[in-house]
Amino acid sequence: MLVDGRLCLFVDGGGARVLSFCDETTAAGASQLERALRSLVKAVRRMALKRLQIEEIDGEKARSSPLADAFCRAGFRAGYRGLELDRRQLHDVEDEGEEEGNSER
Repeated sequence: MLVDGRLCLFVDGGGARVLSFCDETTAAGASQLERALRSLVKAVRRMALKRLQIEEIDGEKARSSPLADAFCRAGFRAGYRGLELDRRQLHDVEDEGEEEGNSER
């Protein structure tokens, strides 16, 4: 996922592993990560996947990753193998984002 032309998240072809390239310890990096995760959620909604299941983030188990909270705020939840995003639950996440987008216009 690119944010402002910079690579922030890389999701492998199967979706099981994610690499982050944002420095989430800074305000700017945390904002970039949040934007990248929103884009990821929207991409999953457009794809034909029923569920995206992430097992690893930056080489660590997804549920114990320092980024797990950010993923959960974006709509992921703890699952058996890691963090998962169920397409059927995404309408709530996207509806919130659309409301925020409408208020900026």
